[in-house]
Amino acid sequence: MGKRKIAILGSTGSIGTQALDVIRQHRDLFEVELISANRNVDLLTQQALEFDAGSAVICDESCYPALNENLSHSDCKVFAGIDSLCSLVSAADVDIVVGAMVGFSGLRPTLAALRAGKIVALANKETLVAAGNIVTRTMREHKGLILPVDSEHSAIFQCLLGAQGNALTRIHLTASGGPFRTWDTSPYNPPGRDRSYPPAKSGQAQKCRPVLLLRPEPQRPRPLPGHSHAEPGSRIPQPEWEPAKASHSVRNWYGIPFPLRLPPS
Repeated sequence: MGKRKIAILGSTGSIGTQALDVIRQHRDLFEVELISANRNVDLLTQQALEFDAGSAVICDESCYPALNENLSHSDCKVFAGIDSLCSLVSAADVDIVVGAMVGFSGLRPTLAALRAGKIVALANKETLVAAGNIVTRTMREHKGLILPVDSEHSAIFQCLLGAQGNALTRIHLTASGGPFRTWDTSPYNPPGRDRSYPPAKSGQAQKCRPVLLLRPEPQRPRPLPGHSHAEPGSRIPQPEWEPAKASHSVRNWYGIPFPLRLPPS
């Protein structure tokens, strides 16, 4: 089996740099075909040289001259703009596209990759928030594949895979509070409930309609069936199963079977 050729959209961000770190540790399995950034010319240049990238795209076209100059003595091809990015992710020499761009900017390249039938490792939640129906329909029509790879939605996806076709009754997804941490939640709490919710404490619930936001207790989470315990202090969604009565399965939800296997190179 040959190496998988990876395109990383947003390679200078948190998810992009972590994806490159995985590739750095497994150079026998992966190679970098394409990387992109919005304006970070210096880091994009370093990544292109270190990983011998086939192409580099700077989305802000005003930064193109600087990137082109930096990579003029390398074999890396330099492009600018979202249109170039959409064309390159559709190329036959790309096997997997890591979608790690920020916000709505990731939508067009994601759709272009799915129209080409690519495997898209999607970390860009806004793409599905903005156009979920269009994205999933495009995936099905062109036989593409979406794998959630970032934070909570990846954990939920893994719970669905672990269910092995059984319907899930509910998933308790914990959070740190995020933007709600400093809000005045008095309108949403029953009288008498402690609403101080300081960052140092854990376990208190905040009733924020229409959902209940839970802070996790610092305890060892239960493992998924067939899996060993997670490391102490880690946080994973806690699924509850019921026998498979309905047609709800991983295949129905995501268009892929269980167990998940990437197609051979």
